[in-house]
Amino acid sequence: MSQRPFDKVTLLSSGSIVYSGFTQGLLAHFQAQGLTPDENTNPLDFVVDASSIDSRDDVAELESKQRVGQLVLAWREHELSSGEKLRDPTMKSSTRSMTDGNVDVELGTAPERVVKDQVGPEARPSLLSQTFLLTRRSFLNVTRNYTQSLGFLFQFVVIGVAIGLAFLNPPETPAGIQSLKTVVYQSTPAAFYLSIIVAVWIHCGELAIFDREQEDNLYQTMPYVVGSWISYLPGNIIFPTIYAIIIYFMAGFRRDNLAVNLFSFIAQVRIPLLLMKDSLTICPFSASCSNLQLGRYLIVDLPVWVSWTRWISPYFYGFHWIARLQFVGRTFACEGITGPARNACIGENVLVGLRFPLETPLYVYPLGLLGFVVVSQALAVVLLATYHPGGVKHAAQRPSGLKSNHEEKAAILEPQFSLDKAGRVEVAVEGLELNVRRRRLGKGGTIDKVRKEQEFLIVRC
Repeated sequence: MSQRPFDKVTLLSSGSIVYSGFTQGLLAHFQAQGLTPDENTNPLDFVVDASSIDSRDDVAELESKQRVGQLVLAWREHELSSGEKLRDPTMKSSTRSMTDGNVDVELGTAPERVVKDQVGPEARPSLLSQTFLLTRRSFLNVTRNYTQSLGFLFQFVVIGVAIGLAFLNPPETPAGIQSLKTVVYQSTPAAFYLSIIVAVWIHCGELAIFDREQEDNLYQTMPYVVGSWISYLPGNIIFPTIYAIIIYFMAGFRRDNLAVNLFSFIAQVRIPLLLMKDSLTICPFSASCSNLQLGRYLIVDLPVWVSWTRWISPYFYGFHWIARLQFVGRTFACEGITGPARNACIGENVLVGLRFPLETPLYVYPLGLLGFVVVSQALAVVLLATYHPGGVKHAAQRPSGLKSNHEEKAAILEPQFSLDKAGRVEVAVEGLELNVRRRRLGKGGTIDKVRKEQEFLIVRC
């Protein structure tokens, strides 16, 4: 049926609710009121027609008002019987009353026997309910955007293979050791940098919706951040894992104690990517600054006033974590190299040359990464909750002296139309075009123009 793309639907008639709930119960509710669609009838067309006022003639208008009045009354009684509260049971609309025997129903107003037990507006759902609903909404948006998911998968696979080929099984020589240091250093930012650029682009569109809904006070900030973060979590786990496995086995990482080393490498790639959502509000600064002090690899000796910034860079924790696992306790073959030069083939000496504090416990670095994620998310919540850019335009009554855009356009177009002596009006419709759009999985959602027609139509009145 045509309503299948919708999980829930709210049907209004002159501002009053006729039905609000899951689509599966829509037709059943109308059938309970004695309204059944004919065979081969579009269900949405049927319910829209059944809940609309037919003003083509007096008899049809009276019958449709009685029918709509009964539908409004039936839904109000359903809300009471199911324990649901009305948002504002005292609000009235400007629609004229409709009389059906002894039932006097005004659209937007329930009879006194329906609303007498209702007090005050509907309370805001709990934080847990908000989180559940927003997580479900965001998760459906992410899973249905399959082109975006395929794009992220393609990105991680291509970058992983490119890095793997660039550092394919480096030999156990001083040059190979330098290559291994570089790939450990580059593995996280290579994926993170491009991902965060794409995520910023995605997030800018989502923030526009968030600001609009915040001004309407639909929900609180924390459920939005949590729901948004959870919805992207599956992709932020699966895609980086594939990327990390490709690099690990192509770039000659150590094979002893494989389970711990491989899991740690996957984790240090994945954890920074958990920041790709709402914590983007502060992460770009950290990501841009980290190129200077990224684990003290490019520049080893930094001034004190600069070196402290390493503690706000996720790369610092990831690089130190994986470098310790790859070099501590490892001696490279370095065939043909003897004397003092062979000291460069000892893993600990490699780390000492990078000014690594080997006395620091290894667990400090994974905990630092997790702490960075928590602090970033917390700051994102604070920023989104306190900073309100505004800019949302709501409808307002226009002063009587001002003309609307439609009135101004009508005034401009008016001289172009004239009546002939017989009082006949000619209306021309030119360039009538029909485009049928169809999304295809294989073509990434491209548009197929099935038919395009142009017609010239003259209507005489």
